[in-house]
Amino acid sequence: MSRQRLVLWLALLALVLGVRWWDPMGHQTTTEAASAPVERTNSPVLASNRSPEAASSAATEGAWPVRPLANDDEAGNAFLARGQVTAPPIKQVPVVAPAPVAYVPPPPPPAVEVPPPLQIIGTWGEEANLAVFLAGPQGTVLARSGDVILSDYRVQSITKRQLTLQQNSNQRSWNLAIPEAPSTLQTWPGK
Repeated sequence: MSRQRLVLWLALLALVLGVRWWDPMGHQTTTEAASAPVERTNSPVLASNRSPEAASSAATEGAWPVRPLANDDEAGNAFLARGQVTAPPIKQVPVVAPAPVAYVPPPPPPAVEVPPPLQIIGTWGEEANLAVFLAGPQGTVLARSGDVILSDYRVQSITKRQLTLQQNSNQRSWNLAIPEAPSTLQTWPGK
C-alpha cells in the first residue's frame, strides 16, 4: 500500500510542476514582485483614500523618483540607494593627540638569595668530633668542620643545633638547623 501512495504523490508532484512550468496566468517574476513595493504610483484609488490636506501637500511635494526596472541585477539589492539621497556634510572635528609619555621601565625584582641545595638528615660522632650527613643533588655526604661541599660551600662550624656553611663565591654564611634526634621509644605505663 505504501508503494501506491508513493506513486500517487509523485504523480501529484509532476502535475504541480507541469502547471507551474506552463503558467497561463503570466504571474510576475520574483524580482519584479520584490521591487514592486519600492515604486510609488499616483493611482486614483490611493488618492481617493487621502484626506484633502494630505492630497494638497502630496501635490506640492511631488512624487518620489521612480527607479527603472531595466537592470535585474539591482532589483534584489537591498543596499542600493533608491531615489535622490544626499549625504550630510562631514563636520571636521579637531583631534588632539596626547602628549608623549616617556617609558619608565619597572624596577628590577629584588634579589632573592637561594639557600644551598642541601638537607641535613642526621649526625655522627660525639661533642668533640661532630659530623653531619647532608643530602644533596650529588648524593649523601658526611661533612665535618673545614670540608668543602659541592665545590662552593665550606663547613665553618657544627653544633648540636645548627650547621654553619660559608658560600665561597660570595662569602655569605648560611645556618641550617639540625633536626633533633627522636627520643627513645616510650612504653605503656605498667609494662
